[in-house]
Amino acid sequence: MDNKIKSKLSFYGIISAIAFIYLILTNNPSVSFPIFFVIQFAVLFFIAKNNEDVINVKGLLLMIPIFIISLKNFISANDMFIPINLIAITFLYSVMFLLLGNELNLLKLNISGIFKTIVNIFEPFINFIVPFKWITERTKNTEKNILVKRIILGMICIIE
Repeated sequence: MDNKIKSKLSFYGIISAIAFIYLILTNNPSVSFPIFFVIQFAVLFFIAKNNEDVINVKGLLLMIPIFIISLKNFISANDMFIPINLIAITFLYSVMFLLLGNELNLLKLNISGIFKTIVNIFEPFINFIVPFKWITERTKNTEKNILVKRIILGMICIIE
């Protein structure tokens, strides 16, 4: 992966984290859910539009049902469907990213495709450290690498 794509993905991660903190983790995030997913769509479209690694841009169309599900919190104050909606949105995100990479064919969906989707849901947890590896690759200075490793270790300690 070249540095341009790495920087775009890092930008996506930072924008997503900031938007999640200020829009979703509020006391009453009713209208914030649709705004968050509009921001997600805009940044993903920015990344995917001129990227040769993204083969099937039509996968972004799955943002439409994700957006519709997110409108539930804006329309109704009933919290009964929040767990089901969370599972549905996570599943749709997984399918969307598999479609963007052309790793899933919805017309020929079988058990392996469903298994691939489920594994893809947990892949972000496996690849959590990848952006930090990119940072250490960019800096060849060992003192900076030690500093970055200490910062990462501090972040891990804070999370626990």
